[in-house]
Amino acid sequence: MTENSQEEADRKEAPASGMDHEVGYCRPPKHTRWPKGVCGNPDRRRNRTPKPISEMIEEFFDEKIDITENGVTRRGTNLEAIITQLTQSMADKKGAAEVLQLYLTYLVNRSSRGKAH
Repeated sequence: MTENSQEEADRKEAPASGMDHEVGYCRPPKHTRWPKGVCGNPDRRRNRTPKPISEMIEEFFDEKIDITENGVTRRGTNLEAIITQLTQSMADKKGAAEVLQLYLTYLVNRSSRGKAH
């Protein structure tokens, strides 16, 4: 046997420093492993629970944007912009009345839950 193969054979026969398992890739020494029941990443990011759709809709309607009317720009909510566009295009488009009816139904349902706008 060569000197290197003899060292390898000795290492396999008698584990060094009381190790009873092989240490290598994906096999860390037992004394450096996390104890059972302890999280190795205590500050990990947690998955957030998704927002309810009604809350997302309300946030969208309350978001502030720039509204330009007759060449004058002002700050207003998305809801104001949508209502303004619907009322201006009511005569031109048949679908605008249906969208307005859908929104009014949403407002009625929302006020019945106690969140009047």
